[in-house]
Amino acid sequence: MSQSIKMLTLKHLFINEDVHTPTLALMPASCSREDTLKTFYKEIDCTTIDMVRLQIAGKNAYIAVDDNGLFRSYPELETQTGQSIIPGWLVKDDDDRELRLVGNIVFHGIDDEGDTSDCPLSYEEMVELISTKRIRPMMFVSNLTF
Repeated sequence: MSQSIKMLTLKHLFINEDVHTPTLALMPASCSREDTLKTFYKEIDCTTIDMVRLQIAGKNAYIAVDDNGLFRSYPELETQTGQSIIPGWLVKDDDDRELRLVGNIVFHGIDDEGDTSDCPLSYEEMVELISTKRIRPMMFVSNLTF
């Protein structure tokens, strides 16, 4: 039986009538090594992913993101002028570089063999990164038309 891999997922929740003010949710997730890709798809709600590597809180972390996130349509988030609003995240690494990531994201680790491993950040560390705005929700305006 394979070991359970622990991850942390950040999602936007639109609870209020004001869809332009998202509520974020930080949720633990876990899966077997064999089910990591399926778990990324489920947690992010997508069919293709990309990986982002960063140094944050003194640790090497990886983030799985929706590779086609900029092309997704969120009709409930359209502006009055018809522009699409895309939920996302601003993540500042230890060098103060700002990463802008769209959609739901999953923090995890990578082991020496290149396989997915436990998230190096604890739930409490993630809460601290969010409270100090090193990780914060953003809304992107897209002018793409399909």
